[in-house]
Amino acid sequence: MITKKAAQADAKFLDMQAEVGVTKHIGGFEATNELLSLCHVEDAREVLNVGCGIGVGSTTIAKKYDCHVVGVDISEKMIDRRMSDVNPTEQGSAGSYCGCRE
Repeated sequence: MITKKAAQADAKFLDMQAEVGVTKHIGGFEATNELLSLCHVEDAREVLNVGCGIGVGSTTIAKKYDCHVVGVDISEKMIDRRMSDVNPTEQGSAGSYCGCRE
């Protein structure tokens, strides 16, 4: 079980990442591409990206597989950052984002 203090520390880390516009996960794009191949995303018309961060992966998925991507993230600041960086001509079909709150 995650303690409230640990959850607050995680939230601060995510907020910092959103501020600088960087989100990273173990394995980077290599791991993302492997996961996508296991999920057969090439056959999908819609993809739900849970934990989308600032939306880099969502945009990549939309462009690569020509599908609509909905991204959700627990960090409102991640979503805010994504929405401030959106360029409709470059995002492909990755256009729906929402944040979550406690």
